[in-house]
Amino acid sequence: MKSLDLFLPRLLPWVIGCPDPLIRQALVDAAIEFCELTGVIQTISAPQTAVTNLGTYTITLPAYTDAVSTKTVWYGVDTLTPVQTEALENVYAYVSSVGTHTQTAGLPKEFYEASPGVIGIYPIPDATNIDYITAKVVTKPMRDAPVLDDALYTDWVDALVVGARKRLHAIPDQSFSSDVKAAEASREFQRYATKAANLAMHGRVQGSLRVQTNFFA
Repeated sequence: MKSLDLFLPRLLPWVIGCPDPLIRQALVDAAIEFCELTGVIQTISAPQTAVTNLGTYTITLPAYTDAVSTKTVWYGVDTLTPVQTEALENVYAYVSSVGTHTQTAGLPKEFYEASPGVIGIYPIPDATNIDYITAKVVTKPMRDAPVLDDALYTDWVDALVVGARKRLHAIPDQSFSSDVKAAEASREFQRYATKAANLAMHGRVQGSLRVQTNFFA
């Protein structure tokens, strides 16, 4: 992870007089938008234990990281089939019992995204298996993150700088305010986002798609 301090020398000359906390928040906000638009930062989660009769799991992510969406889930070495929640017609995908009836556990075959970073697997596991659930997740920084993923600095520092600039220049009645510069930065940011999204769509290309393996001691 890279400190926000590393981004500042490229941004400060454009927004002289801007308070430091505002600059840092603009950088983080730009990083969040960039990650949401492009899916360029993806994390392989640390394996988690599958628990008998438990169908919903919160994916463990690195510090200062939030989930955008879940791309892939593995149960052991098997890839689960992604299913939209609208397509899950069996109530037992969501609850463990209905009246006196309980769901039948088995080998999970499908996964759905209950919310960003929270997945459901179905059928629910019929056995507890250590380190059996792994996921590939599109991630973004938390809003209060003091650091950003390495690839956002190594590959996309200019994108984040113009993303921050478009926000800061748009603030009215400041020494660094400029509708013209805000519009220019916005167009440049979109060009970077389009390029990054294309790279992300075609997989890891020359290191521009960051897939981070998340291992914990």
